[in-house]
Amino acid sequence: MASIIISSDSSLTAARIAEKIVEKNGFSVVNRDILPEAAQKYNVDEAQLKKALDRPAGIFGMPAKLKKQCMTYIQAVALEKLLPDNIVCYGLGAHLYAKGVSHFFKVRVLTRPEQLIKELHPAGTAPENKAEKIIAKHEKARNRWSRDVFKQDESNAGLYDLVISLNQIEEDEAVKMILETASLRQFEPMTYSINCVKEFLMAAQVKAKLVERFPDCRVRVDGENTVIHIQALKRNAKKYSAVAKEAARTVPGVKHVEVHILTDFIGQAVESNR
Repeated sequence: MASIIISSDSSLTAARIAEKIVEKNGFSVVNRDILPEAAQKYNVDEAQLKKALDRPAGIFGMPAKLKKQCMTYIQAVALEKLLPDNIVCYGLGAHLYAKGVSHFFKVRVLTRPEQLIKELHPAGTAPENKAEKIIAKHEKARNRWSRDVFKQDESNAGLYDLVISLNQIEEDEAVKMILETASLRQFEPMTYSINCVKEFLMAAQVKAKLVERFPDCRVRVDGENTVIHIQALKRNAKKYSAVAKEAARTVPGVKHVEVHILTDFIGQAVESNR
């Protein structure tokens, strides 16, 4: 059966839906409980991983470079946990980096406004005009978060296989709809889709080896080929290519590594003006 990836405008709603899916179908859960493992594996503070999931980059958020590192580490561990099927995943942004896998059933659940206000406002209630502003601010922050690292707007319905609003649908009915749709034949794991997850995982593991030194690196795995794009000055191209290859080959399963150097035009301009 498909693995279910839940996205929601409310972390509490996502957790409740996931719990009900587990109760009905015995799925395994992948959520923020993996953060201690990611922190230990990549020698990073667990609090930084939590912050990367909750705050956009910027002056009042966290440095963009650190955010990219943390999200890469989370992605690598989350994808490893998503290798088996019959998983329900939430709270890790997986809907933004687990794209193109046919047996990942991605669902967006929208909370009732009055319920969302209870979570967002200290008093639990707010006047209607103020409530709308609070929710709009929350949505803006979440969309900024998803654009920071993944260049995607998580409120875009096109990212999901199913979008459910709880305005007139009870949570139990939503769970029933999710399970019925996820059981359709087109969401069954196939050799091709399983291999896609393995390639995504390997790419994330390679990127995790590179991201601290090359924060803007891009990694793609296609069969036995691992393709890496990094930015560098021309004079450092050969050196950095060798560094990237050596780091990539420490990941189990990596065979052929190809490194493409993208010219760092900003760095080049700064150097030429010295």
